[in-house]
Amino acid sequence: MPSILESHIVFSSIVNRKTFRELKVMGHIDLFFTQNVVQCLPNLKVLSLRCNEINRDALLEILDKLESLEVLNISHSYLVVTQQHPEKKIIVRELDQAILEKTSKLKRFVTCMEHKTCVICQRTYKDERIC
Repeated sequence: MPSILESHIVFSSIVNRKTFRELKVMGHIDLFFTQNVVQCLPNLKVLSLRCNEINRDALLEILDKLESLEVLNISHSYLVVTQQHPEKKIIVRELDQAILEKTSKLKRFVTCMEHKTCVICQRTYKDERIC
C-alpha cells in the first residue's frame, strides 16, 4: 500500500479477513499508524516498512504488540525520534540495543541502514532531503 492517510478506516475495513497476514506500506510510519495496525491487524505475520521514515517509538510498539509477527523488513528506512516539537526530528543512524533485543525474537528481520555505502539508502535519504 502506498502512504495511508486514513489508516484506521482502511485497516478497520479488512479486520474481519482472518487470512490477512502480510502488509507492505510505503510512507511515514508514526504512532497513529502503528496503533491502527496493532488494533486492526493483530495477527499480522509479515510486515514490510521498506524505504520509509519510521518513528522509533512506533517501531517499538510494533515489536511489543504484534505478537504474531514473524518477519519485519525495515531495510533502507531511517528511524526518527521526535522531540517535543514534532517538526524537530533526530535521525537515528544505528539500531539500539532495545530494538535489537526485540527483533531477535522474530524469524526474520531485514534491515539496511548503510546510508554511506548503500545506494538505495542514499536514495531514500535524498528523497526525504536528509543529509
